[in-house]
Amino acid sequence: MHPTQRIGLGRASILRNADPTARSDDRSDLPARNQACMHRPEHLLALADRCEAARKPDRTLDADIYEALGFNVRRKPSHLVGRRTPPGGIYQEGALWKTLGTVSANIDVAVGLLRQKAPDWRWSLQSMAVDETATFQALVAECQASGTIGALTLCAAMLRAFAGRRAVAPARAEGERG
Repeated sequence: MHPTQRIGLGRASILRNADPTARSDDRSDLPARNQACMHRPEHLLALADRCEAARKPDRTLDADIYEALGFNVRRKPSHLVGRRTPPGGIYQEGALWKTLGTVSANIDVAVGLLRQKAPDWRWSLQSMAVDETATFQALVAECQASGTIGALTLCAAMLRAFAGRRAVAPARAEGERG
């Protein structure tokens, strides 16, 4: 158990982990091997399916996407409510902690993540109107996705591309051994 300290915020006070490396989400007690499975191709493909199926932006999905892309994420506990607490949580980039971007709602955030994590990949996103319903189709590194939210459709295609790359890497390593 991590030591805690009390922080006063006007009338309310909250308990916060004094250890800056401790995670405040519900996955903090998972063994390291379970956290490592977050980056397995099966997990990335399942997350891509969730992105395609989503009908509205979701902060939990935002955190899951950041984690799948390799960021260290601290989720906002549901019992912490306050103007100074970042919505959704924070992620670590280098030595800095930043507020999670709304990757499920903002196409600019999704494109920024794609350019940061895979700057050489080719990608496209198209909007198609069918029977008064807008749908999107994305193509990232020859991996396709479709959905009702443009940002999540792009994320789904990106996650499928990463899953394809990670599935190929172990196969190559085994081929070199044999």
